[in-house]
Amino acid sequence: MHNRSNTVYLGLAVLMMGLFAGKIRHQEHSPHPSVAKKNEVTTAEPQTESENVRIFTAYQRLLGESFFTQKIEGIAVIPAPATGQRLTDHFTVILSGSEVYGSREAHVQKNWETVLDRIADVLDDDPGLKMEISGYADADDPLENRNSENGSSPLAFSFARAEWIARYFETAHGADIAHDFILRGMGLIAQGKRVELKILIPKSAAGGN
Repeated sequence: MHNRSNTVYLGLAVLMMGLFAGKIRHQEHSPHPSVAKKNEVTTAEPQTESENVRIFTAYQRLLGESFFTQKIEGIAVIPAPATGQRLTDHFTVILSGSEVYGSREAHVQKNWETVLDRIADVLDDDPGLKMEISGYADADDPLENRNSENGSSPLAFSFARAEWIARYFETAHGADIAHDFILRGMGLIAQGKRVELKILIPKSAAGGN
């Protein structure tokens, strides 16, 4: 009986030692939790090619207004909606034609001011954006394709169209002309009763989205 008890105890001891040794070997081959975490690789979602998030956001905000998605004579958005073109650093709204401008008139027709209001709302959402406003005179309009009696050239008149837009944003929406806009007079162009509003990020801020 005593010898049998010793044999049982000896067998249990051998079994326990085997289990303990196996546990040690398992720990030696298993990475420490901190090491395993260190070896994990975190992969970020790839960014779209050359596409700027702020410009994309402003563009989508603009397309929330029906003015810019319906085929309305006198207005165009570049790139056009649903073309799949990438928004690298800007997009442009073009207001053109006799629907928008009268002959030798620098101001837009009254009913088009609502369109400017919607564009102003987009700029208000991201005060860091700027707008480059380019005005054009119409080479096909005899009144615009000449120097006026007071010496205003087609180039100066085209600049007046750009400046009027900026003044509207200043008066109606409190914009800062010197800070928020780049104004350009582009002179004569065929069918050029137009103004182009290019929404962009200043070069000094282009490094961050």
